[in-house]
Amino acid sequence: MEKLEKFSFIPELIQTNLKAKNSDEVIDSLTKKMEERGAVQEGYADLVKEREIEFPTGLRTPGAVIAMPHAFDKRNHASYVAVGVLEKPVHFRNMEDFEEELPVEVVFLLAIDEKKEQMSMLQVLMKIFQNKELLEGIKSIKTSEEICQKLNAFLQKL
Repeated sequence: MEKLEKFSFIPELIQTNLKAKNSDEVIDSLTKKMEERGAVQEGYADLVKEREIEFPTGLRTPGAVIAMPHAFDKRNHASYVAVGVLEKPVHFRNMEDFEEELPVEVVFLLAIDEKKEQMSMLQVLMKIFQNKELLEGIKSIKTSEEICQKLNAFLQKL
């Protein structure tokens, strides 16, 4: 598999023990982190929420119920992933069954600079999502630095 050189996790975009009442609050919180980092422009959260209505991103994986909300914004100039480990699960609609809501535990909010990078980034993320031990570990880690190290160590092995 081709490596995606531009893509790595950074502690500033990882939030542990994220408190949220619903998926919109999760998206808002993680997008704010991305805005502060300069990874996305104002209004990105609205684009993500709109896309989530049409194309839900909740997914059951072996190690956690996850969601990977994202949108395409031509103003993005690099690819980033913000990670939110939720204090309590929040419902996102299932990408495999739009009628079903899933109790999501970990959210990977993507900001992709070009549509052509989407497949590359999703391939890398799917490797993470298929690793039960990695996801179970992420749920139990209490600091963003430790999660970042664990995820980046996994990426280096790909």
